[in-house]
Parts: sequence; C-alpha cells; structure tokens
Amino acid sequence: MRSFRSRTLVLKPPRFEGDSVAEPGVLFTKTFGELAMLVDLPRLLAHYRLVIEPGWSGYADPVLLYYCRFETHPIIVCAPERTDYEFLQQLGSNLIPVLFGASDWVNPEVFYPIGGMEKRYDAVMVAGWAVYKRHHALFRALQRLRHTDIRVALLGFEWEGSRSEIELLIDYYGTRNHLDIYQSLPPPEVNRILNQSKVNLILTLREGANKSIFEGFFADVPGIVLRNNIGINKDYINESTGRLIEERELPEVLLWFREHYRDFHPREWAIRHISPQATTAKLNAVLRDIAQQRGEPWTRDIVAKTNCPHPMYYPDGSVAEGFPTIDDILRQYGRCKDD
Repeated sequence: MRSFRSRTLVLKPPRFEGDSVAEPGVLFTKTFGELAMLVDLPRLLAHYRLVIEPGWSGYADPVLLYYCRFETHPIIVCAPERTDYEFLQQLGSNLIPVLFGASDWVNPEVFYPIGGMEKRYDAVMVAGWAVYKRHHALFRALQRLRHTDIRVALLGFEWEGSRSEIELLIDYYGTRNHLDIYQSLPPPEVNRILNQSKVNLILTLREGANKSIFEGFFADVPGIVLRNNIGINKDYINESTGRLIEERELPEVLLWFREHYRDFHPREWAIRHISPQATTAKLNAVLRDIAQQRGEPWTRDIVAKTNCPHPMYYPDGSVAEGFPTIDDILRQYGRCKDD
C-alpha cells in the first residue's frame, strides 16, 4: 500500500455532469500490479484514463497483460525499450505504447550544473549494490588501468545486494586505490558528485526504470551505456549526450573521456527532449488524440510530474490543488472501501 501511494498520481481530475463523467481524468501509476488488487478497475477506468510506467524491461508479463481484458479502455504504457514498444504495437490491444519512461521525468532543478566545480573524478557510477548492476565490469576495466591515476566515484545503496559484497569485489580486482565509495546520498549530494565527474556510466545488460544516467545529463555530464543494453532508449545516447560502447572498449573509452568530456552538451539536449515539461507535452498530446478519436471532450491538459526518485508533481504540489488524492481514489474505487 505504501508503494502504491508513493508511486501513483492524479494528473487530471475527471469532470462530471451530474452523476455521469463528461471528461475522463488521467491517473499515472508505476505499481499497476498493486492497482489491480486495490481498486475495482472497471469502475476506475470508467472515470480515468490510465498511464502505466513499468519498472523493468520485458513486457510479456502477465501482470501487465492482465490489463488487455479492459479492451474498450485505451491504457498508455511507457515503453522506452524499443523491443517492448514493438511488442505492444504488434499485440494490437488496448495497451498503447509510448517511447518514454522513467528517464524522461528528471527534475532539472535538482540535477543541474554547479558553476566552478572541480572535476575530481574521471568517471562516476550511480547504482544500487545489486548483482545485475555489474560493478565487476567497472572493476575489471580499472584493473586494466591499474598503472594510471584514474579516479572513479562509486555511489550506491542497499538494494538486492550489499556494500560488503562490493567491497569484496573491489579487493578481488585490486582496484581500491582508484575508487571513492559513497552510500545512500540524498539527491543534492548525488548532483554534487555528478558535477565533480567527467562521465557517468551504467554497465547493466538489462535495465528497467533507470534514471541515474539521465540525472547526469541534467547535471551536464555525458554518459556511457553498453550497446547491447536492454531497457534504455538508445536514441537518447547520441553525439550530444554520450557514447554507446562494447564492454571490451570500456578502459580505452574511460581514458578518452578524460580529455573529451567537454565535447558533449547533454543538459541542453535533455531540456529539449526529456525534461518534465517536454515529456508532459508528449503524453498530453497522446491523451488528447485518444480523446478526439473517441469523440470525447478535452477541455483541460494534464499537469506535469517528475521522478525524484518517486513520482511527484512538477514544479510542486500546487499544480494539483483540488485534485483527488490517492486516499480519495482508494475510498471511491477501492475493493475494501468500507474497511
């Protein structure tokens, strides 16, 4: 329940005429599995257009595909991974994919360039201590660079793995003198370390709702992403923002960025393409088009949101003044609303 409350937002309230809905509202959620258990979906979908943002790639998922049963209700599904997008398109159901997701809502007031900040680190990696984040790939690259003075900031948190396991890996590869380790930093401190770094990297082979590489973009720090990664929109890694690489190239690319990080301008690109304002406009256009195709009125646009790290109104909660709260949603549509 706590996860549902913190990851669900009303982006537009429904408009009623008497007891009938004259214009559907818009409800955004990352916890669509919980939503199906907590509310009476037919009643909710009669009043709200649903926007789902899955937290992992691979959309042949029975929890997500359960929503196909509501075939008369178009449901927007964020699908930044191209194969997921194409899967939903080919499915031809009521699940309508869009090519944006968690990476597209970073708050540019939280992650931003800090003037005069010294570049203390040649690279930074922001990732939980989970095995799938593949810290060993970084340590193996640093082992090959052990005769250099390369410095890397490692920012992590306890999630499906522990710092002690990472420390064992560091000692196994003999790379401790190249690393500074930070744990569970608040967003402003993460932004400070990003600003002190020349390049930001992610080394997963499969991702879901990754935000860290794109938070770096807003701090004007380019990124390194593996070419065979599944989950990240590869179009976002371009001549303005960073490089797609083969894993074997990592040592030489880390050295290359020491001298070439200034060649990139990721914040300028990110503000234009993946800021909360830009992404809200994209989502609003999709929802408006659906309403027009169905002959429904569209008299009010959705409000903006950001992920920091969970969904929040942007720039603040005042944009949703008077909107139904999540408690209101649970009271009105909950399966156990009388409890």
